[in-house]
Parts: sequence; structure tokens; C-alpha cells
Amino acid sequence: MIEVLAYLLKAIGTTFLLIAAVGVVRLPDAFTRMHAATKAGTLGAGLVVLGSALPLESAFSIGTAIVTLLFLLLTVPLASHSLGRAAYIGGAPFWQGTASDALDGTLPRGEPAEPKSAPVEPLAIERIVVMPTYESDCNASTQAVSLGRALDVPVVCLGVIDPRFFETAPEGRGLARERAQSTLSRAIALGAQGAPMELVEADPRTALARVVRDGDLVVLPSRGWFDHGAGREPEDISGRGEALLPLARSLAQPVLFAGEPAPVRRISILDDGSPAVARALATLATLEPFGKADLVVHWARDYQPESERRAELSAVCDGVAFSARRSGAGVIDDPGEVVVSTSPHSGRADWYGLDWRDRLAPGWRGHLLLV
Repeated sequence: MIEVLAYLLKAIGTTFLLIAAVGVVRLPDAFTRMHAATKAGTLGAGLVVLGSALPLESAFSIGTAIVTLLFLLLTVPLASHSLGRAAYIGGAPFWQGTASDALDGTLPRGEPAEPKSAPVEPLAIERIVVMPTYESDCNASTQAVSLGRALDVPVVCLGVIDPRFFETAPEGRGLARERAQSTLSRAIALGAQGAPMELVEADPRTALARVVRDGDLVVLPSRGWFDHGAGREPEDISGRGEALLPLARSLAQPVLFAGEPAPVRRISILDDGSPAVARALATLATLEPFGKADLVVHWARDYQPESERRAELSAVCDGVAFSARRSGAGVIDDPGEVVVSTSPHSGRADWYGLDWRDRLAPGWRGHLLLV
């Protein structure tokens, strides 16, 4: 019976803690979030402590649990009250649905600090580094050279063979070198420059890190890997397409995944509220051949009115014309669309026969720029 009661107390306490966690994440201002954390958190933690002490059937354990519960009941509300008072005096904003201010005239109320909206400078792209694969069929090289000509910057092509894919299939190494050299030659024929090392056998992440520098835009293929279709995938490496995402995340530079060739009609910026969004917006407005496309910011922040976010971006991107819309299903639906985002989660879509880009939009094969 005691064990059942203990499990029940812990289950109820855990439920209250879960409610508190959801409240902290979902409630719209500091005061309502503090309410959830204090009320549900105090009761939840206390019930879990009691539920843990009861099965021990020890007076000392139960006494300790009761003292702990009393300590929580006495200190957490006081701490919450002090934090709430400081937030009020400091001018923490109310939720826009707040009906009245009960402390008006009782406590001094500061004004919330206005963030300084300094204009952002576009990314200064001084060089383009492209690392194509045999399977990408020159999409990456073509896009890199096109951007290089439009920006009047050099394009460096790096040919890489991943030796890990030939540890159990050494017979494919010769074919991989042949395909990699062919890919490198096609890229150079398009107008790219060969890197000093030109064709190397190394972990792609290491090879790329040795070449890239500040001011580079890295162009990668959207499919394939650097065994160039001739190796055998090691057990400790994710699917070829999936491995491209961690490769991009290992770089501090922006990365463009080249999609299928198509006229660029729209650039969709997935707004996560980060400063990178404004900088990407300012950069893309001047980045040929993308400069003539429509700029659309897809806004998905729950507790900031769309008009406020638009005003923020307009303040730091002076003169950049863009439209904004609420994010939702069907956001990415144009083959001639460039998507700008932070790096999507690299799940194992290859296990299910899917392309990793299908997580952005089923069947979409446009360009993806990670900032």
C-alpha cells in the first residue's frame, strides 16, 4: 500500500513539474512564466521528495522529506516574489492581453529598454569554395561559378576522396579517383580554379577546414558523398546525403547546398529570431543572381506580433524590400526557391528511402543556404 502511495505521489509530482516546464516555455511574459514555475514547481518537487521517502519507512527519511518540502514552500515563493518585483521595477513587458496593472502607483515602474537596431552589413563574400561530388552532376560547380562571376570573386574547386569508404572496398579506390578527377576537371572547365592540393584523400571535414577562411562562401552538393559512388559506406558513418549536414555545421562560414538547376524566383528566409536572419536578408538583397528574386521572411515566433518583427528587420535592413508571412504547411512549394535557414536536424531519412531535403518540403530540390 505504501509503495502504491509513493508511486502515486511521484506521478502527481512529475505531472506538476511537467506542467511547470511547459508553462515556462509557452507562457507569454516573465510574470506568467514565474507563476507556473513557482506554483507547479514547488508542489511537484515536494510530492516527488515525499514519494521517494515513503518506501524507505524510516522516520529520519520521512522527516527529512517534510523539512525539504517546508523549505521549498518557504523559500521558492519568496524568491519568486523578489524576482517578480525586480522584473516589474525593471520594466519587463506585460503580455499584450494583460487587462490591468494592479501595482500601478504602488511600485515604481521602469520602461523596457529599447534594443538598439544598428544597420547590419551584408556578408562580405571574397571567395567561393566548391567541393563537388560525382553524383551531383556539376550542379554545385555550375552554381559556384555562376555566383563567382556575378560577384567578381574567385572560385576555388577542391577535389576530395574520403578514404574511409575504401577500407573494406579497396577495389573501388581507382574508380573513385577517376571520377573525382573528372568532376574536378569539369568544374575547372566551367571556370573554377583548382586549389593548390587539387585532389586529396582525406576526411572531407578536415580537407575543407584546411582551405576555407573568413569571407568564404562554401558551395556543397545536395546529394552524393566523397567516395563518388565507388566506395562502401562504413558502419559508423550516416547515409551519404545525411552526412552533408554535419559537414556544413562544422564550418563557421555560410554554406550553400546547390539544388537542381532552375530559375530562382523566390528566396524564403526561415526566421528563427536570430541575428543571422537580418544579415542574410541584407546579403541576399545584393547577391546576384539571387538579387532579382522575391524575398519572403517566414515568421514563426509565437509571442511577437508579426508587425513588430517586420519593424525589427526593416530597421536593421534599411532599403531592403521583403514580404513577411506566417510560417506553416506548404511554405516551400516552388522548385525555383532558395531556402535560407539555420541547419535542419540531420535525422536518418535515408533509412526510409527519403532525401534529407524532404524534411523541409516533400519533393523540393531547390538551393538551401545555411547561415
